[in-house]
Amino acid sequence: MNTIKRAGIVVAAVLCLTSAVGAQSSQGTVTPTPNAVGPVFFAGGEYSRIATLMLDAGVIFPLGDQTFKTTDVERGVKGLEVAASASYGGFQFATGYSVVTKQDTGLAYAANLRGVVGKLGPEGLQPHTTYVGVDAGYTFAFVRGSLGVAYRIRGESNHTPWMFAPTIGIMIPFGPRW
Repeated sequence: MNTIKRAGIVVAAVLCLTSAVGAQSSQGTVTPTPNAVGPVFFAGGEYSRIATLMLDAGVIFPLGDQTFKTTDVERGVKGLEVAASASYGGFQFATGYSVVTKQDTGLAYAANLRGVVGKLGPEGLQPHTTYVGVDAGYTFAFVRGSLGVAYRIRGESNHTPWMFAPTIGIMIPFGPRW
């Protein structure tokens, strides 16, 4: 199976999963959130043992109901995240479902589940290899941590084709609606 087919299968699986999660009905007190429409952009950086220090950028497009079950959300968006990361150790593209909120304190919190396609360069942990996988992350007060698993679809390595991919970094949302 070629790389594009595998990447398409991973992206389709993540989008189906995120659609199911987004379709769940919410119970309890629902508070409309002001200025919760329009895309939210983000930038940051993260460290992983796989590709060392990566610079990140992306956008979250609102999908569906934009209300939150809590009263301390000042702004927020729930929807489709599209992101890219690059470093001298490689690059990756990711898409999936994301929720980002700005609390009354001004701090950002986020959670996401993404499908990821990554290529490691000559400085990566396993040089000249391509991976597809899933990544789940959480941001607390701008500090983002994530755990992911990936499967090698191209390139040679002396290691197992499966890779565990934890990261730590920062995520800063911004934009006209933020």
